[in-house]
Amino acid sequence: MCSSDLSIFALVVFCLARPVLASPPAAPSFVTATITSGTALTLSWVPGSADQLGFAVFIRVGTSGQFTQIGSILSANTTALPLGGATPGTTYQFVVDALNADGEAASTPTTVTMPGITSSDHQPAVTGQALDYAITTSPDAGTPTSINLSGTLPPGLFYNPATAHITGTPTTPGVYEVSMSCNYAAFGTFAKPLTFRVIPAPGAPTLATPIPLQTLTAGGPAVTLALNQFIRDPDAEKAVRFVTSKGVFNLALYATATPLTVSNFLNYVRRGDYNASIIHRALTNFVVQGGGFKAAAPNFTAIATDPSPLNEPGIANLRGTISMAKVAGNPNSATDQWFINLADNTANLDNQNGGFTAFGRVCANGMGVLDAMAAVPTASYTVNVAGSPTQFDDFPIDTAPPAPASLDFSKLLTVNSITQIEPVVFSITGNSGGSAVLATTDGTNITLTPNGLLAGTNLISILATDLDGNIFSQTITAVVASAYSDWIAANSLAGVNASPAADPDSDGLSNASEFLLGGSPASNDAAAIRPRASTTSVSGQRYPALGFTLRKNTAGILATVESRSEEHTSELQSRLHLVCRLLL
Repeated sequence: MCSSDLSIFALVVFCLARPVLASPPAAPSFVTATITSGTALTLSWVPGSADQLGFAVFIRVGTSGQFTQIGSILSANTTALPLGGATPGTTYQFVVDALNADGEAASTPTTVTMPGITSSDHQPAVTGQALDYAITTSPDAGTPTSINLSGTLPPGLFYNPATAHITGTPTTPGVYEVSMSCNYAAFGTFAKPLTFRVIPAPGAPTLATPIPLQTLTAGGPAVTLALNQFIRDPDAEKAVRFVTSKGVFNLALYATATPLTVSNFLNYVRRGDYNASIIHRALTNFVVQGGGFKAAAPNFTAIATDPSPLNEPGIANLRGTISMAKVAGNPNSATDQWFINLADNTANLDNQNGGFTAFGRVCANGMGVLDAMAAVPTASYTVNVAGSPTQFDDFPIDTAPPAPASLDFSKLLTVNSITQIEPVVFSITGNSGGSAVLATTDGTNITLTPNGLLAGTNLISILATDLDGNIFSQTITAVVASAYSDWIAANSLAGVNASPAADPDSDGLSNASEFLLGGSPASNDAAAIRPRASTTSVSGQRYPALGFTLRKNTAGILATVESRSEEHTSELQSRLHLVCRLLL
């Protein structure tokens, strides 16, 4: 995962014939790199002695890695070399070697940073966490006349042109791209992009969209709701489950912040390409790496690769994050091999080779599985892959230490499967209000079923649990309305007998009254369901009262209580009648 150094100049090495002298020359001194434009400089030096036969100039990008020779060997009287093609804002180091037939002597490295922006082109950000990003410029090109920022920053962040700092606390996840620029009186203006990949802080699921009132019909069809359309885990947009020879762990994926990488990874997952693959690298306090090979003793087979997506750096390579491995010197070469960080590798990996794309994190206590993988002994083995001998270093063997001298295929760390799973699982914790609605769930969807012809309002309590064990509760209200047409059909009434005013059982109650009072049109149950006379107490006084039971959630029924007087044998009696009419 380490990038190789790149030269900004063409490399042409020529051999120099040298006569025999008594000793190597002295090293050049006062090696100086003078910037002449935004992309050019002149390297100059003072020879250390007069017995050198030539000079060789070497360069490297940055301050670590190998040096590469620039061009051909220069003549002995050369003291300066103009160079072009440099990248603005990039740091280079140069070494000048004096050569003769008895050896060479190298100067101390000279460092220069070209004019331009030197700060990173990507910056990790997490909602709710304070951020301070400083726009820095070349220390060797002088003070810029201005440092500017254009574009829209993530909500919650602000730019101060006086200090060239972006500060604040981001509030909204997403990918935000702005442009930094600096201007020099002597060299002009230099621009550099800056990308913020803002990810949500870990937390409990939340209500993304209110769950609407669910209206069902007595005797009607069930209703199924996809609960993940309403309740979501902001920090786990997509998720996968690893089943390995050392245990099971889950990963939350940052689909919004790194869409190309997540899509690429899930393509392998959905095809089953990672199933029965091996862990081919494990280093304690560094990484566990897999996704590239399967075992077919005595050889390995390589997993067929898809085209590499564009690099998406900008999420910190902290312990527990998953990233994609790539070819040294090629930022856009990641494809099938993944690795999980066992330590905080931000200083090493966030900017190396264009920055490694972290695109998810291990959930809950899953890192125990990864630590167990890294704890096994490792060794170097050479195994044929597609007919070519390939050396694997830091190869883990699941056995007591030390690792065997020869690869034991029965002791490999394996990934049995990687499958996509739902980031949130739902359960039903209560169903109150009666038995009008039956509620069931498969962990993702909830199905609400009317219970026969019963009507009522049910409150269904659900619990959402994310992959970290965080929970969120919500209540769904389901109303079952009674429909006269369903009641007619359930009682097999047709023709004139289906009329609201009809009385098929001749018990003195119309169909409308039977429907409202819960009676049956097929039996004489008028006495049982008619309003009942009783008494009630109000403020210590007792009064006559009328009690009756009405069907819940009826639509289109108007019930009125009418009073009329009748005279019998010189005695005035008052009678109450319940009159029901169906409003069509």
